[in-house]
Amino acid sequence: MHQIVAMTGGVLKNISELPPHISFDEYNKLLAAVDKYFEGLKPTKKRDFFRARDKLFLFLLWETGGRVGDICNLRVGDFDFNRRVLNLRVKKTKKTTTVTLDDRACFEVSEYLRNYHVEDALFDLTPQRAWQLVKRYAKEAGIEDVHPHKFRHGLAIYLLSQNVPIPVISARLGHSSVYITMQLYMKITAEIQRRFLENIPMRSD
Repeated sequence: MHQIVAMTGGVLKNISELPPHISFDEYNKLLAAVDKYFEGLKPTKKRDFFRARDKLFLFLLWETGGRVGDICNLRVGDFDFNRRVLNLRVKKTKKTTTVTLDDRACFEVSEYLRNYHVEDALFDLTPQRAWQLVKRYAKEAGIEDVHPHKFRHGLAIYLLSQNVPIPVISARLGHSSVYITMQLYMKITAEIQRRFLENIPMRSD
């Protein structure tokens, strides 16, 4: 957690200072836990739908960094597959955040829509039910104290560890300012100040 994030000019806070979050590995374990849970159930079309729904929900919760209520409220019309973006309506700010989608995300969503004839609401889930599902798969994966907002923090911390610039992460999370992102996840140490300032002229003589 002390790794320097070169493109942001800072370092991640110590683990004890960071917001509660899940790691990239834990996220993947949660996806695997969905498959494991449904493998123990009798094969039916409904079982296959619930497995696909829950995996897509976790997938979008992580990849978009969206809040649980906003992901629950997604509609088919929010996706623009030609531009490869999701227009995520954010209830907290009453604004819409444009979230880019890669080819895999577009494929996962479009396959779900096609296979299960989804035409309006993407998920038949309330935030409360989504919390219950996350808890179920966390238990299946052997991960303690997991809730949906930990995905949002986990994505930010993972992207920072991959040297994604803070303005990009801030835009993805829909923060009103990069300073909010910095305050949550980053710190500037004396060593970092020195590294950036030592070759800058501070006086004319």
